[in-house]
Amino acid sequence: MATAGLIALLLAGLAQSKTVTTLILPWSRTLGAPRIRASKSAGLFIWHTGSTVTILTAGNTTATHVYNGTVFITEGELTGLTHTALGPQDKVSEPEAFAVAFNFVTGRQTKSVTFRLIRGTQLALTVTRDRLPVAKFYCGQQATPEGPEPVTFNLKQ
Repeated sequence: MATAGLIALLLAGLAQSKTVTTLILPWSRTLGAPRIRASKSAGLFIWHTGSTVTILTAGNTTATHVYNGTVFITEGELTGLTHTALGPQDKVSEPEAFAVAFNFVTGRQTKSVTFRLIRGTQLALTVTRDRLPVAKFYCGQQATPEGPEPVTFNLKQ
């Protein structure tokens, strides 16, 4: 997909929400992996250790929730894309060297996508849960609540 197509996709996703205010946070907020207990923790989590980034969805009920997300890196790229616990309805793709898209159907389990950052100045994350913007997500080792998304992380802070 061409860069213009990816930008159009991101803008279309943003246009679905009533407010398009982007939260800007320092990348240092996402340092370290949180303690996540399967079927106890719930929500969207993002963290990094070194240049490795993980985005994880967790559920704690039998009800399922559909998370759709995109990640864009400015002036850098992603490499080493991996994912865990994907079921038949889940999808992860890397349409460009600077973008990742995922679709997770999460119930009482965790699902994640992991990649390495090569350079970059910003990481933009947009996620919906059940077609609505995510109101709160959790960052770093302390699982600090932040929100709402979309969010841009300044990779230089």
